[in-house]
Amino acid sequence: MKLAKPVLGLDSAPGVQPERVSEPLPQVELEVEPGAQPGVLMDALPKPLRTRLQAPEVTAFLHSHFGEMLINARFEPLTLGLSNDNLIIRIEDDAWVLRINRDASSRFCQRAFEGANWRLAADKALAPPLVAQSVCGRCYLSPLLEQGDWQQRYVELPASAFSFSDLSLNDIQKLQSSYSTSADASSTATTANANTTNTALLLELLTGLASLPLPANVKGFAAQWQDYASALSLAMVTTWQADPELVAAHQALLQSDDDIQRAIAALEAMDLPLQFSHRDLTPHNILRHQGRLFCIDFEYACASHPLWDLAAVLASHQLSMDERMVLALAYLNGHASLNLGHVHLIGDAVRLHWYFGAVWALLMAGESGDNQYLVWFYRYLQLARS
Repeated sequence: MKLAKPVLGLDSAPGVQPERVSEPLPQVELEVEPGAQPGVLMDALPKPLRTRLQAPEVTAFLHSHFGEMLINARFEPLTLGLSNDNLIIRIEDDAWVLRINRDASSRFCQRAFEGANWRLAADKALAPPLVAQSVCGRCYLSPLLEQGDWQQRYVELPASAFSFSDLSLNDIQKLQSSYSTSADASSTATTANANTTNTALLLELLTGLASLPLPANVKGFAAQWQDYASALSLAMVTTWQADPELVAAHQALLQSDDDIQRAIAALEAMDLPLQFSHRDLTPHNILRHQGRLFCIDFEYACASHPLWDLAAVLASHQLSMDERMVLALAYLNGHASLNLGHVHLIGDAVRLHWYFGAVWALLMAGESGDNQYLVWFYRYLQLARS
């Protein structure tokens, strides 16, 4: 659900659901006529996407990688998102995905680290290979992988669905036993066919990411909120005062400040070691390819709290109550720095996932001038408070 990040260091956008292309759109050939500018598209692509694809830095990136082969390229829209757009490029029998980042979203994340963090995951087969990236950080090229149907598993579960405050350690241990959770996370079996279950696939992805080398950029819950609070305060005294909708949304967020501070204090008090964190691990950023899960979109990845990715997965995936409990307990039990007692913190991590998603939407509304983002803001704010 991506409440996600500016040059000030805002770089967490948990859970924003991208606007997916729901109907097939026509394929487009890139025509380059003598004397014409490279990368001029025919009119079949949606105008916003055509405009972004024709940007000088995008066409330069494509020509630097494909050269003359680009004359025979066909373009197909893949996704139109809130922070980036993705197209399929087909040349003969080969296919790639071109990702073009939106300018507004680039002000809320640390683009300088995105490619490096993507490669950390790709090196361990947890992400598609990163074939090329532009110097400006706007364009990324990767091979086209089978999409699967994982995106259809997206749901939005409120923080209240993960309140385990009434559970004693003895209760948790009984639950662990009843759900047949193994002490070894890598061999956890929840059913006779555990290797093919959704929980097993998600657990494999989560534990794989947690084992990656630490990224160079660091952002915990407290630091993320400090960055967001600074950006919001600056916006309020500069450009937002003339917009009553933005002012009202900011006031609504401030009403939850105590709740946000309480959740941050609870999570940061444990002083847990940081780990590689994707920080936007919703179904829209996961592909199922050849029976395994791969994650995409590393614009918010960094070294962060070990519960961040688990919270994003639990809050956004369509899992049964039993599956959620199996996944949570298996992750905690098999983690080098966590234990079953940390189950009490999951609700706070999910709460911050939604609060940060709301802040991202509010900042995007102010940055882009499009108050439609406020629909997402109030939606995520309600999920955090519920």
